[in-house]
Amino acid sequence: MLDIEENCATLNVLNTLPKDMAQLPQVTARQKNATEIRAFLLEQEKEHIKRLAIEQNIAISHLVRALLLEWAKNQDNKG
Repeated sequence: MLDIEENCATLNVLNTLPKDMAQLPQVTARQKNATEIRAFLLEQEKEHIKRLAIEQNIAISHLVRALLLEWAKNQDNKG
């Protein structure tokens, strides 16, 4: 089984945070039209991501949203 760093490298997600992530508004549970998705991680992955998010003062939900939107934009540009 790959460790966390190898998993990230395999998925090419290292250093792929959208450059405009700071300008992306956060979405909260109380916001109109907000919806929830669920993702499952291994415990060690979750703890690693949680620690990094705390160190960088980034909400995990905001990080996930930014990455998903960037991925969707890249997929749209392919086709």
